[in-house]
Amino acid sequence: MSVQGSNGRVLADLPYVRVSEQRLPKYLNPDVDYGQIQESFLAGGQKIQVIDDFLTPSALAQVQRFCLESTVWRHSYEFGYMGAFPEDGFASISLFAIAEELQGALGEALDGHRLSQWWGFAYDAKLPGTDIHADDADITLNLWITPDSANLDPSGGGIVIWNERPPKGWSFDEYNSGGERVRQFLRDQHAEPTAIPYRANRAVLFEGHLFHRTDEFTFARGFTNRRRNLTLLFQRGKR
Repeated sequence: MSVQGSNGRVLADLPYVRVSEQRLPKYLNPDVDYGQIQESFLAGGQKIQVIDDFLTPSALAQVQRFCLESTVWRHSYEFGYMGAFPEDGFASISLFAIAEELQGALGEALDGHRLSQWWGFAYDAKLPGTDIHADDADITLNLWITPDSANLDPSGGGIVIWNERPPKGWSFDEYNSGGERVRQFLRDQHAEPTAIPYRANRAVLFEGHLFHRTDEFTFARGFTNRRRNLTLLFQRGKR
């Protein structure tokens, strides 16, 4: 076997390493007014909330370390980004604690919901991010954890969310990876996009059925500078 072939095989099957974590006394920033966020969600209409300084400094540092040092990034995608999922070992004490605290903080807005899925994406410096899609979730939380020093264009790099949901009858594949068909649907509906710029430790909480995509971004090169996005999906349980 050639050296090149051997290296390729080793890189494709890294030893499994998951960084140890402490159970912290607090994960969510206690200064955030979750009462106002809860009222906005319960009031109806478009549900998009931006939460800056989402995590406490110690919680953010622990999540960053877990994502940088754990070899859980096992899925590669067309546009050069990597994914980490529960079946790959992306099962962090911090992520579960964040979900639990968020459910408590949002009270009635997340009453009856459960954490149904979660993942992380790490993007290349300049290649496109996740294309337009909708989630199979009632509420989606996106959290950005890469330091702002890596973001070379602070005016963008976050998320774009449209005020439209998939039409009834569309399958998961159609609304989650429909590409041009989704774009044509949004044009036909004269859907309006909302662009939210990237900030480290910024969370975006929104109705998961709304169409959204990664905004265009330019980050510094290097593994530690990759744009990292964590996603938690909450689904309303059957009654």
